Amino acid sequence: MAVKIIWHCKKKGRGDLDNKLKCILDALTGVVYIDDKQVKYIEIKKMENFGYDGVTIEVIENGAPPHTKET
Repeated sequence: MAVKIIWHCKKKGRGDLDNKLKCILDALTGVVYIDDKQVKYIEIKKMENFGYDGVTIEVIENGAPPHTKET
């Protein structure tokens, strides 16, 4: 399973990506997957000075996204 996350921030310097990632993965547990250890690929990006605060999440059920190679 792969998870792609974009964290949209109105202002610069709002929090750490690693803390945000843990919260998001924990929130998806029991809803999208049974345990976050099922996630084999993670891509996270922070977009600062964006028009709004929010999070975009894409979950790809079977492995990594098409542009990557699983080993």
